[in-house]
Order: sequence, then structure tokens, then C-alpha cells
Amino acid sequence: MKEKMVINLKFSPEGLVLRTLRINKGMRVKDVAMRLAISETYLYQIENGHSRPPRGEQLFSFLDLYGIKAKYYQELVRNVNENDLHRKGQCQKRKGHKGVVITPECLVLKSLREESGLSVREASVKLGYSGKAAYVSQIENGRVPFPVDQKLEKFLDLYDTKLSKYKSLVRDYKIEKNDIDKIGSMLPKLKVSDVKMVLSIIETMLSKY
Repeated sequence: MKEKMVINLKFSPEGLVLRTLRINKGMRVKDVAMRLAISETYLYQIENGHSRPPRGEQLFSFLDLYGIKAKYYQELVRNVNENDLHRKGQCQKRKGHKGVVITPECLVLKSLREESGLSVREASVKLGYSGKAAYVSQIENGRVPFPVDQKLEKFLDLYDTKLSKYKSLVRDYKIEKNDIDKIGSMLPKLKVSDVKMVLSIIETMLSKY
């Protein structure tokens, strides 16, 4: 049995999400480093809390490579909590474990529960999980395998949602935007030169504070 390794690092939500996205994409550290023209060491540092997470144009390069939009990335980062970071910090090696994977399916299921006016505990009791209320929360936050087939139908029946509607919600899932989200979603559409100009304007404004 391998010993559990405890690494004393301050993991960031951004680093944990970027690592999960890379793993879900089936890419190795060396693959991403080569595609983004960065060193493997630097990528490791980003994912494991040694370096600040990428911003601006560099972040967009990561997101383009992983095939996700900025608004979805921001939602994933917001959904990482202290328990996720603690588990990552413990760095316990488990065969086949891929960490926290928060998908649109998870987020839609959570929204349906909230729209039904049910707390996590109430939903757990009605679904027959009264002895393990945390299970529903774990599903919604990507910590356990997402339910499929009959298990998923139990959730949808409770939330009075047809499977076809659920699939449509997942497909068309949109995150409610605030002004920062709107700016983040617009930036990838700009040319590199325009992004630099916007960055320059922001830096000028920040210098006044």
C-alpha cells in the first residue's frame, strides 16, 4: 500500500479546475505544455498552487484548448469549495480518481432542486437517501459519479421534469451573467490587439485607485 502524501500547498480553485479540465480532455501535462508553448514545470506550478493562475490572453489559450467558454470556467471556479481544496491538498492517490468534475448536468440538477423549493436534506429524504443526505450535494458538486438511467429518473420525477426537458436544459445551459461575466464572455471574441488595448485601459483605470 502506498503511503498517503501530504503536501503543504495553498491550492487555488482556478488551478484545480484547470487540472480537472486537462484530465477530462485526456491530455498529459507535456501535451498541454507543447500546445501552449509553455514549460511543463510552469503548468505543474499553475495546477498545484505554486504559481498564480493564468489571466487574460493566456487564460483564453487554456480555455480554447480545453474547448470551454469563459463563463463556464468561471462557474466551475465558483463551485469549488474548501473541502475540494483540502482533498486536493492531501494528495491521496487513488486509482482511477479524477477529482472534482462539475458539469452542466450537475448544475442543471441543482437548479431544478432549488426551483422545486427543496433543500438538500429534503430532496435526500424524498429520494430515499435519508441516511446519507450528503449524497445529493456530492452529485450536484461533481464529487461522485452522476446518476444515469433509473437513478436520474428518480431525481427528475421528484423535480417534476421530463427527461426531454432536462436534456434541453443541459444543452442550452446558460449561466446568469453579471457585468464581470459579460466582459469575460466578450473578450474571447476580440482580436489579440484589441484584448491588449482593453487590458491597457483596465490597468490605467486601476492605477487611479
